[in-house]
Amino acid sequence: MDSVSVNKFIDNLKSFVEQVVTKRSPLKVTRHSGEYFVVVSDLYIAVAC
Repeated sequence: MDSVSVNKFIDNLKSFVEQVVTKRSPLKVTRHSGEYFVVVSDLYIAVAC
């Protein structure tokens, strides 16, 4: 799974969303505090099940 900082994610939102959908791979977005969230495509969920 790729990982990116929240600032980089916000600055490049469109390209990261396209990446998640095209690669069908989740993206881990990390906040300054160390917390994170994961962006996934519904296509990834369907394939992973």
